[in-house]
Amino acid sequence: MITIYMDSSIKCWNKKKDGVVGFVVATEGIEPKPMFGTVHKANSNEAAVICLSQALDRVKNVKGDVMVFTSSYYINNILEAETIYKWPKRNWKTRQNKEIKHKEYWQTIYKALGDRKISVKYAKEHEYKSWLEAELTKRSKKYE
Repeated sequence: MITIYMDSSIKCWNKKKDGVVGFVVATEGIEPKPMFGTVHKANSNEAAVICLSQALDRVKNVKGDVMVFTSSYYINNILEAETIYKWPKRNWKTRQNKEIKHKEYWQTIYKALGDRKISVKYAKEHEYKSWLEAELTKRSKKYE
């Protein structure tokens, strides 16, 4: 099992800004590894999908199903409803036949998953939450 704990310094869904995303990847028998990346002109939803995309890219060659801990309703709702598996069948469009938002990142996520199962847990708190938030605050100061 691959466990991803993710967070972002961008908390506003209706305003785009620069910021930092961070995640910790934990796999059995390997020391958990934190990673960070910058995002530019993104809202909280886009930052979250970029973060998940980067995290999955880091484990694309690691075998095992994936568990994601996130405080993003956007990520939680899409993964919990398994919408990511419905979009390719609809040519990456919504039920209303509109382009999905952040399509290129969702396609990367879909490809990185391959035939692995992904589970999601909406979690305001998890074992890395306080540490991740402190690091994100420190790293995002230059964007304030």
